[in-house]
Amino acid sequence: MNEVKMFLLFFVVLVFVGCSSMGKAIGPDKNENWCALHLLNYNNDEALVKLSEKIPGLAAQGLNVLVLEVDYHFQFESHPELRMNDAISKEGAKKFAA
Repeated sequence: MNEVKMFLLFFVVLVFVGCSSMGKAIGPDKNENWCALHLLNYNNDEALVKLSEKIPGLAAQGLNVLVLEVDYHFQFESHPELRMNDAISKEGAKKFAA
């Protein structure tokens, strides 16, 4: 179970890094307020594509942190028994974080 938690933490960090600019620290600037959104039910590649299309609009409204909770909706390689049907693929996660 610790591997699952570590992976989810890694995935969230990957999303933060993917959404930040090159050379910029993760998250808002020192003097900038955090405006975060925690999302559930984006559980497959198609949902991530739709969400990625909405990110520019969310950023325009002041959102600067996105926490995406995927739970078991990821195609785990080390523990395939944890996978849910139609889960997020490794490729889909990479595309979303890019």
